[in-house]
Amino acid sequence: MSTNSNILRNANDLRITTLQKKQIAAAIREVLTNINQVILHAHEAGKGYVKDKLPMQFAIDGMTFTKMQQYVWCGVIKELKDKNYMVAIDPQDTECNILIKWESDEEKKESQRLLQMLAAHTKRAG
Repeated sequence: MSTNSNILRNANDLRITTLQKKQIAAAIREVLTNINQVILHAHEAGKGYVKDKLPMQFAIDGMTFTKMQQYVWCGVIKELKDKNYMVAIDPQDTECNILIKWESDEEKKESQRLLQMLAAHTKRAG
């Protein structure tokens, strides 16, 4: 019998655990909750997009910084895409910017055209 069986760590110990999956899901929910508020405020202000920052760190036990970001950021992007948002991220060393759009380019052009028409036909008092 070989005495080397204890040298290698069991691969099951390196896989994502149930606890980590729960922590990832909680981190995604937290980010989406914050993003939803930002989207609602921007929409109420008449915007068709938001620029925001994604968190860089998350409370996920025993996972590398990079893996945390991959799982959470991709989870956030997937949820936004599933809700028909257009999404782009710009990860940097110290921050990750996210652009979220819900107004298509065609809608934006139409809105600008309507505003120009209103401006051209608005009579100022005085």
